[in-house]
Amino acid sequence: MTRPNLAMDAPPEVLCIAGENVPVATDYRVWLMALPLLRRIPDDGAYAELVGLLFGGDTGHRREDVLWAAAEFLRGYPSEHEGAHEGKGGALSFEWDINEIVLDIRDRTGLDLSYRRTEPFHWWLFLLEAGRG
Repeated sequence: MTRPNLAMDAPPEVLCIAGENVPVATDYRVWLMALPLLRRIPDDGAYAELVGLLFGGDTGHRREDVLWAAAEFLRGYPSEHEGAHEGKGGALSFEWDINEIVLDIRDRTGLDLSYRRTEPFHWWLFLLEAGRG
């Protein structure tokens, strides 16, 4: 199997959890909200909030399998660089630098990812855009 790439492959709309494809929320705003929840794991409340956010509720899979699949999805398209958001100036924080990232994407591409956006924008595409800054 070849590595997924933007030239040939649409970003996934499902996560493969223990061999089963499970629909997942893909909008970048959802994943920006998921990041702090992932940092709070193994807190049971954070896990419940995370699966509610990403899947609409419990998937019926083992916690370890769900977290593994979420961590893999979080990385975006495969890259030789571990963090797609690590741009030319070093690592950026989605928590602290999100305003600058959104403005930079707008200035470079004309794509408005601010609060005004009503349509989803896939997390993997957001990572690619954020990494170009």
